[in-house]
Amino acid sequence: LVSPPPSAAETDVLLEASYEFVKNARAAIAIERSNAVEKEREKMEGVRAKLEEVVEGLNGSNDAL
Repeated sequence: LVSPPPSAAETDVLLEASYEFVKNARAAIAIERSNAVEKEREKMEGVRAKLEEVVEGLNGSNDAL
């Protein structure tokens, strides 16, 4: 049993979805190749380390009271 071919409108919708998928896949590959995620992770790690220092400093100042 063979299903009938899709209508022109259905084909257009499927083709547009395919183009959108390829566009998003290419964008994801470009981000991966640019190391943008790794750079952001390094920035976040730096901010986290600074916040830990602030918390330690605040805890130390509470101990002095």
